[in-house]
Amino acid sequence: MPWFKGNTHTHSYVSDGDTSPSEVLGWYKNHGYDFVCMTDHNHPFDPTWAAGVVDGGFLAIPGVEITTVAERLPVHVNGLGITAMPELRTYPTIELCLQGAIDGIRGLGGVPIVNHPNFHWALESKHLLGVRNCKLFEVWNASTDCNNLGVGGRKSTDEFWDGLIKTNHLWYGIASDDSHDFQGEFWGYKSLPGQAFVMVEADKLDQTAILTALELGHFYSSTGIMLEKLFWKGRTLELEIAPEHHFAYSSELVAGSGKILEVAHGTKIKFVLPESVPAARVRIFDSNGSRLWTQVFGG
Repeated sequence: MPWFKGNTHTHSYVSDGDTSPSEVLGWYKNHGYDFVCMTDHNHPFDPTWAAGVVDGGFLAIPGVEITTVAERLPVHVNGLGITAMPELRTYPTIELCLQGAIDGIRGLGGVPIVNHPNFHWALESKHLLGVRNCKLFEVWNASTDCNNLGVGGRKSTDEFWDGLIKTNHLWYGIASDDSHDFQGEFWGYKSLPGQAFVMVEADKLDQTAILTALELGHFYSSTGIMLEKLFWKGRTLELEIAPEHHFAYSSELVAGSGKILEVAHGTKIKFVLPESVPAARVRIFDSNGSRLWTQVFGG
């Protein structure tokens, strides 16, 4: 099946971005993306914004970022595939707030994604352990203030993911731009487009196929690295990295506990998951600072 490049989190001046929705869509179309999800804060996407931009080779998926607060911390959940706003309610706990947003999105037929867990250090793995009807969260959000790498005694979003996997909760990691800034110079305190993306394996480029593939974990997430091959069957995963310039590559087989089981170098990799390990994922780094995450396999 073909692979499609997309961004699942972006903003226009309908909420707190600096550019019109049609111009935002145009930026992604002109820079080689196959689809983009428009997710303004608490403002559903209007399909008329895509007029003149969307065609058979580029897809705009409607959405909204459900933006709420619980325990004095921000709780943000993207709803993909919806053109209406779920009811916003006040909840006493983060767990209930997450579930309320997810239920509202599902009630409208959408797909939920838990956004940027380290934004304001709002979420911990424990907050997601009881969540129902959601398997997607952002392992990398390229916007400002998202603290993906942890540091200072805080857990990274990779460690956040480990905290979910080791309790046998199946979650898939999304990388997204969360872009806001398309105007002026691309420097300084900016949330820029083109910094992180997903590559989705689907039978065709339409909304149902893309969202179904995301929910099934048929994608990888990246900040720049691309794959020429990704194949897994049972406990074996094979991949081939598309080399760029003179970059070097290292791939890690990571157990659900966070333990690195094996490290391989080069562009052609084969990992076999030990029988003693129920599930794992692969994390790739290049020498220029980019990274890539596969989804969990084995199990």
